[in-house]
Parts: sequence; C-alpha cells; structure tokens
Amino acid sequence: MSSGCAQLALFEQENPFAFLGKTECPNVLCSFSGGRSSAVMAKRMKEDPYWSSKNLVFAFANTGKEKLQTLDFVDRCDR
Repeated sequence: MSSGCAQLALFEQENPFAFLGKTECPNVLCSFSGGRSSAVMAKRMKEDPYWSSKNLVFAFANTGKEKLQTLDFVDRCDR
C-alpha cells in the first residue's frame, strides 16, 4: 500500500467506516449521486466518529438532465 492519501481504503465487516490504513487525511471529498443510497451513506459518514472528525466535502454533479425531484432531494439533503 502507498503511504499517500490516495491509498486504497480497506474496511472492516462490523464497521464499514473503520479505516485500516496508516495515513490520516484531514480532507475527504465524497461524491453524492443524489439518490437515496448516496444520502444514507453521507448521513452515516457525518454521524460516524471517525469520519465526522474529518473535513467532509460532498460534491453533487448537476448534469442538467436530473429530474426536478432529484434536485429537490439534493437540496433537502444539504440542509
């Protein structure tokens, strides 16, 4: 495994957010698709002690082809 922040993250079965690597990265960019499963993952990350201690940045890529309901959902998740 490389020692940089771009190293592959391995996860434990009991806690999928328990990072097993040795490198600490204070900034974490999370891709948010705008769907329900993406929202659940973002919520769990924000509530988990390991990830909540990081500077989490969630990014949503608006392609201009999303349904209005998707954009409304993304807006609600951002609050």
